[in-house]
Amino acid sequence: MGTAPPDPPGTAGTALGLLLGGCGDVSPPRPGADYTVRRGHTLARLAGQTYGDSAVWPRLLAANQDQLTDSDAIFPGQVLHIPR
Repeated sequence: MGTAPPDPPGTAGTALGLLLGGCGDVSPPRPGADYTVRRGHTLARLAGQTYGDSAVWPRLLAANQDQLTDSDAIFPGQVLHIPR
């Protein structure tokens, strides 16, 4: 019998990834970096994870206005800039 392959880097296990809305990567976005949107993410959620305050989501919208026109329209796979 073989062993199960290890969990992908940045995950704390399949069950936790599913519990978190299928995000997979549980590490928060870093200010000054680009971040790939995962399923279940919203600008408010990303702002809360990054800055500790979900109410600052307009900062993310403003930093990504070249690709976002609606704060409710972010999609898995989009790469957003997370401003400092």
